[in-house]
Amino acid sequence: YDQYAYMKCIPMEQREKYRDLLALASKSHDFGKVAIADKILKKPGRFDDLERSIMKGHTCFGAQIFTPANSPLDEMCLNINLHHHDWYNGDSKGYPGNYPYMNLEPDSPLPEYNENYQTLKGNDIPLEARIASLADVYDALCHIRCYKPAWTKEDTIEEIKKARGTQFDPDLVDAFMAIKDYI
Repeated sequence: YDQYAYMKCIPMEQREKYRDLLALASKSHDFGKVAIADKILKKPGRFDDLERSIMKGHTCFGAQIFTPANSPLDEMCLNINLHHHDWYNGDSKGYPGNYPYMNLEPDSPLPEYNENYQTLKGNDIPLEARIASLADVYDALCHIRCYKPAWTKEDTIEEIKKARGTQFDPDLVDAFMAIKDYI
């Protein structure tokens, strides 16, 4: 298996720059959480439906920080913030899809999908967001959260395998599995 097959969409001469931008931009993936009230952000236990919908807005608020995108780094940060929770198969569990993110106000819930607000899927989700999505889930599962204990590395890897082609880009999961022992 060619673990770098997914990179074929990036010309060889741009791959090092892409990798370096990705290393910086991925750190911004949850910047939008600064707009989420602490009573939700720091709540122990599970969110109710309204709290979950408000929390989903962090994707839009993060993208707002980088709009307008004035550099390749800004553009990558915008894409990662906005789309790192979109699902590869376009399932409605992913968000925010094509929602007009500049319209979301603080403390407002992310609206439910409708005919004007559709999910994204496959290569419509920017590559950097698909990569950040997988890394974010791996990190979240392997670490303690106020609502769950840390998972073992083995259980986390099995969960990522199960989400291959649904939540995650199958080529990226294959690349991840090829390097999992180095993580």
